[in-house]
Amino acid sequence: RSQLWLGCAQHREMYAHSQWSSLPSNTSLHAERGPLAWGQNELGEWLAKRGLPDEIRHTFEAHLVNGFIASTLSQEDLEAMGILHPLHQRRMICELRQLFATVPMSQSAHFTSATLGSSSSGGGG
Repeated sequence: RSQLWLGCAQHREMYAHSQWSSLPSNTSLHAERGPLAWGQNELGEWLAKRGLPDEIRHTFEAHLVNGFIASTLSQEDLEAMGILHPLHQRRMICELRQLFATVPMSQSAHFTSATLGSSSSGGGG
């Protein structure tokens, strides 16, 4: 847990120095604010537009997952949030990877292939 907290502090610092942190709060969702700067409501809107079940959107909102936190989610995080179905987890990982693939490299230095579950889950086989 302390490692997760350290990661959050590191991401908060990175966000504070990002180009999106200085934008006004009423800035258009997709036009000028990158996904790392989205609040949980904006992320929830994006989830809905992607056709994901309302339960997943509500789960993200209930756990206060904003764009910044979403960029670091792992399969284990999804499980801890109650998203237990393996295909729902895979879909979320793929959708989030795609979303954050558009983030400029200078803003996504913390985003690695290990972050969003690219490592094998060891689910047997």
